[in-house]
Amino acid sequence: MKTTLAMTFALAVFAPAVASHAQPYPINPGHWEATTSFYNLPVATDQWCVQPKDIHKFLGGLSNHIYHCNYPLNTAEGGQIHFKGVCTQTKRGKLVQQFDMEGDGSYTPTTVHMKAHECCIKWNGIPISGGATLEGHFVSANCPAEAKPFKE
Repeated sequence: MKTTLAMTFALAVFAPAVASHAQPYPINPGHWEATTSFYNLPVATDQWCVQPKDIHKFLGGLSNHIYHCNYPLNTAEGGQIHFKGVCTQTKRGKLVQQFDMEGDGSYTPTTVHMKAHECCIKWNGIPISGGATLEGHFVSANCPAEAKPFKE
């Protein structure tokens, strides 16, 4: 009886303190730096300001300022990411290229890693197939002026 009473008291006192320190979001909102690569060659490094309302989109699949991607299938749960969709590139409002993209990855509150499997882009009109990656890390809770709002 004394053990049960002591455990009940300990849970009542300490459980709220532990719960109040739980991470409210899967990743930290704020300033993130993300580098996308193709065949392990960096293509773009972007500075993003990720607001809490945009975290699901940020974890939704590979994207950068060159390619806009739409992933009808995207999940980010328990530190794991999976996505499948279509990416496009436009110049001066005209479609330059479009390709399918599927991949997976992982995340922690301060890191994001994604890998697309055998995506295909065109370089000078020549189709090139290979894997693309995104490596992102949390920089700060405060976003500098040069960090773009993440709205992909």
